[in-house]
Amino acid sequence: MALSLVVLATGCHPVPDYRRTEPPVVRTPEQIALDTACPITPSPYLADAKARGSLTVVGIGSSSMEGIGASAPKYNFVSRLDAALKAALPGVTVRIINAGIGGQNLPQMIARFEKDVYANKPSLVILQAGMNDALQGRNADQYRKELQGALNDLKAHAVNVAMMSNQSAGKTGVTTNPSVVQLDLVNKEEAASRGIPVIDRYTLFKSLQDQGVNVASTYYIPDALHANDEGYRLITTCTLRKVFGLK
Repeated sequence: MALSLVVLATGCHPVPDYRRTEPPVVRTPEQIALDTACPITPSPYLADAKARGSLTVVGIGSSSMEGIGASAPKYNFVSRLDAALKAALPGVTVRIINAGIGGQNLPQMIARFEKDVYANKPSLVILQAGMNDALQGRNADQYRKELQGALNDLKAHAVNVAMMSNQSAGKTGVTTNPSVVQLDLVNKEEAASRGIPVIDRYTLFKSLQDQGVNVASTYYIPDALHANDEGYRLITTCTLRKVFGLK
């Protein structure tokens, strides 16, 4: 006897998908700017510091390194970097030395290398130069020769280097001077040719400006030249990511 199978279709309904979906990730303007200018970059400095038990960094530069614009010393770049690296390196002796002097140009900084850099035997030097040279109208070719000499001298003394690029306060103030951009390019070209990391303040704040952020009022004091507490916070975050590989 043959068997018959009858299937009665009463309608086809999709089965609901009850799996949880994650909300879309929305990045803030700061996160976009940091990813653009200061991507997290693998770095040997923290591992070396843990192996040696010490880390010494000298920040040499002008007013930005000195900390002009911060409401208190603890909010400037060097102090913030000191606190962050000590937190990241428990049990390691961390010395972050502020050798910034407001108003100085590159030759004046070079003249201090022996006393303020080499005498401290640093693991790393952060060189912030070019802003005053630009504002003083110094020749770009001469500046390049001086920078090359400075970087060669640091290498001869077996000192690792990171560079800090020039400021950009948006469309306001003296940071719009064409020489600021010109010498910033010299810094980046010389750094790239040597594999030196750049704390790219110019691109960092330019990215925020391009996103519609009023950079001058948010990250600078009224002179639109020196960072305020928020500006120094962001520059420190950029440094931790780009130079030390920290989030």
